[in-house]
Amino acid sequence: MAADPEPPEREFAAAVLRRKCHALLEEAAALVEAPREDSVHDARVQSRRLRAALEAFEDLLPPRPARAITRERKAQLRQEILPALGGLQATLRKLRIRTKRAGSGPPARSGGKTK
Repeated sequence: MAADPEPPEREFAAAVLRRKCHALLEEAAALVEAPREDSVHDARVQSRRLRAALEAFEDLLPPRPARAITRERKAQLRQEILPALGGLQATLRKLRIRTKRAGSGPPARSGGKTK
């Protein structure tokens, strides 16, 4: 007897979660291999998007594996990705300080609106 096909909602959730995982892994790899100024921000954005997708589809996923995936991903982020992000942030800070002291480079970002 053949297994029942997955409901369309579960197939959709699985496809979205695969895309979000893939996007986060791509950003993490880019962060390590060829970091850009926005690499830290982009990796964090992708991790938040994955977390939001996991939460949004929580009811469609088996309860324990969904929690285990989330715990596993958080542990992986803590152990592998976050230290790399911290190191990159420190390097970017040093570069900004050096360019500011030298009086060159792009102007500092401001949080305010410009007219």
